[in-house]
Amino acid sequence: MSRLVKKFPALCLFVLALLLGLAPSLPAAAGLIPPAFMQLGALSASLAGIILAAIEGRKGGVKELLRRALIWRVGLGWWLFVLLFPALLSVVTLVIAPCSAPQAWIGAASRPSPTC
Repeated sequence: MSRLVKKFPALCLFVLALLLGLAPSLPAAAGLIPPAFMQLGALSASLAGIILAAIEGRKGGVKELLRRALIWRVGLGWWLFVLLFPALLSVVTLVIAPCSAPQAWIGAASRPSPTC
């Protein structure tokens, strides 16, 4: 297996990520698990990378891969921006959206139009 990973690393990553991405989707489509579990497929590429790092570099490979994730190359201000801006954008969208198209909201006909 290690020889295959060394010879075709990108192909192995793609195939493993594809299989891991489909793994939660198939039982959810069959009704065996709740559909919310299909979102675990979003972690498939990361998990595939960790698995291939373990195959390729044994324990040291995974440790180095995870250690590099903790290296900060930007300042704290940028980290706060990246973490807080999507939340701010979501809140602003939730406030503005009913003002722009109140009829599109469920139950809008029975409620008075918001004052904007």
